Amino acid sequence: MYKTHENFITPPLDAVLWRYVDFTKFVSLLEKEALFFSNVANFSDPFEGTYPTGNLNMVPEEDRSRVQAFSKSVEDILFVNCWHLSKFESAAMWRIYSAWDRGIAIKSTVDGLSKSLICDANVYVGAVSYIDYGTEETEWGNAFVPYLTKRKSFEYEQEVRAITMNAVPHDTERLGTSAEWTGTGIYFQVELDLLIEEVLVAPQAEDWFVDLVQSVVKRYGLKAHVTRSGLASSPPYLVPRSQTIPALLDKLSQVLGEDFELITSSDAKVSRRAHQGQGVNYDNVESYFRLNYGEPEAGTEA
Repeated sequence: MYKTHENFITPPLDAVLWRYVDFTKFVSLLEKEALFFSNVANFSDPFEGTYPTGNLNMVPEEDRSRVQAFSKSVEDILFVNCWHLSKFESAAMWRIYSAWDRGIAIKSTVDGLSKSLICDANVYVGAVSYIDYGTEETEWGNAFVPYLTKRKSFEYEQEVRAITMNAVPHDTERLGTSAEWTGTGIYFQVELDLLIEEVLVAPQAEDWFVDLVQSVVKRYGLKAHVTRSGLASSPPYLVPRSQTIPALLDKLSQVLGEDFELITSSDAKVSRRAHQGQGVNYDNVESYFRLNYGEPEAGTEA
């Protein structure tokens, strides 16, 4: 269940959270009705759970390795589920953590995540702080703090972590009936309708894949709305280039008259054969206007 903690900076309850996953992990979430909390020891960042130089400079040099070792010693019993904090979708998160044509984005809120946790274990929710590990320092005295701090290089993640600590992670009796130990982490049961506010399908997914996701969501009885990512939309009032170029060429032919001959190839190039005795070729319609009428004024379209 969700618990507050003085060392966790929890965002406002209405703050929007995103979790970008591939389709198989999404189906696993629906099938198990559980969030996967990965063991921190599996994380690839070697700085995970360590103290920055600012902290280490406060202790004698001979004790610094002992301090780091003590901080890392809890990683085997620490389990984390990660979310992205943002009001809007992230193109970067789509590409890094799922797939541009097969991924799923789960939209939730801090309140939804907190209320959805029905497991027996105590789970804390907090935003990650991003600092310069070469100059800055963090607070002392709590085992969670080093796992709520990352290097500036990861600031694009805007990560919010749900964290739990279990002294005997493989002991299923201790974890309770609402948890499942897998060897690399723990599944903790959640109320899906409280957790998932909306399901977004990858921007470049084909229609059949969108239909599949909608069908799967319906089959599992999830109430959340399913829609394609907003990144797939086009700017308002934009006419496809394939439609505008032929129409523009027709208009040019009418305006220029007999002195000009417009030859259109498959990529809509324009050739002007003669003008006052000179032969001039234009690569495209835009170059014609720029050479004959000058640069367009600021704020206007060519």
